[in-house]
Amino acid sequence: MTRIAIYGGTFDPIHMGHLEVAKAVIEEKAADRLFFMPNYISPFKQGEIHSSGEDRINMINIAIRDLPSIEASDYEIKRKSPSYTIDTLEAFERKFSHDICFVAGADSIDSMEEWHRGPELLSKFKIIAVKRVGFPIEKLIEKIAYYKKKFNSDIILLKKIPKYISSSAIRDNLILKDDISEYLTAEVRDYILKNDLYKNNLNKCKLEIIKKLNDPNNINKNKRKYNNFLIDENLKYKLEKLLTKKRYIHSLGVANMAKRLARIYGIDEDKAYFSGYIHDMAKCLSVEESNRYVRYYGIDYKYINNIQIAHSKVGAKFAEDELGVEDIDIINAISYHTTARAEMSLLEEILYVSDAIEINRKYNEVERLRKEAEIDLDKICLFILDFCIEDLNKKNKEIDRDTIHAREWILKKIKRRNNE
Repeated sequence: MTRIAIYGGTFDPIHMGHLEVAKAVIEEKAADRLFFMPNYISPFKQGEIHSSGEDRINMINIAIRDLPSIEASDYEIKRKSPSYTIDTLEAFERKFSHDICFVAGADSIDSMEEWHRGPELLSKFKIIAVKRVGFPIEKLIEKIAYYKKKFNSDIILLKKIPKYISSSAIRDNLILKDDISEYLTAEVRDYILKNDLYKNNLNKCKLEIIKKLNDPNNINKNKRKYNNFLIDENLKYKLEKLLTKKRYIHSLGVANMAKRLARIYGIDEDKAYFSGYIHDMAKCLSVEESNRYVRYYGIDYKYINNIQIAHSKVGAKFAEDELGVEDIDIINAISYHTTARAEMSLLEEILYVSDAIEINRKYNEVERLRKEAEIDLDKICLFILDFCIEDLNKKNKEIDRDTIHAREWILKKIKRRNNE
């Protein structure tokens, strides 16, 4: 029976990395035919600006013109509704009455159980897994074994490791008129230029980030720099747009608690308040948005699909690039407010503790912790670290190495203090 592989994505634009994967599927005999399946609107990308479905289909057809057994499908684009993978696979199963496979990258495999009808997808359809540059192969193999055991999944792993290329980076580089010839076929590049695609694709804020990263001398001189820790209407507006109401209220709670502890422990209260106020800037990003910024900023690949920790790393970058914050103590406090780390500054420790005990937190121990934090910050920091580690162990989740090192460090700090 003919095996048909569905390779879904935005493909905006289709690039050499996509083509390498498609060719590998056919050459390694993982499938007999492959369909590129551009989304209409992915559930993870609603609200973003993309090229038209027609343009993306045209670019795919141009790119695969001389590739046998590889085709393009406009099925999801014509649906004009959010695209869920299992719905598409079932539709193709009904249409072709063949074995239907799904091509997925390592980062997608890692979170597939949580997708729409994810367990059903993993048990019903064959998955063709693609290695990703920077994604630990051991982690991928472990996840595949887990799915096979839990869902009896049929998953094969391609030998080919495609070059890592970011479609969003290509779009950005086109706007900045950088050379993108190694990422696209000449025909696709010509189509983009001829049709003036992506001209208005970047929002103003992101364009300023790109300018800053590419040319340190090309910074908007009127851009507000928040180094006097002033919460003005501009910053309040930014934060209210980035966060849900509940998360904004939490941020105010953290800011107030940080300011209180700063007063007790003798550091700048305004600086502590400011750090607490902006610490969760990236908390309300979608998984896809978070992943894009992790890749964009070159943050450790382990934070892909891990928004619980990634938001602190991305948030620190937002503070630098979107707010102009230059104080390294604030940047570090935001970056490690979820995991903590060894050798924390007093501000870092205050923000880490404040995040756990601010006034809106409701759990059995919180009142005691608030009182004791005013007496022994290290002790409460250790308590929170122990609680987090125990909770992650119970949930069989990976513990970030910074958290482990933070606990070792705070224990030594307390013992050294007690022996003095």
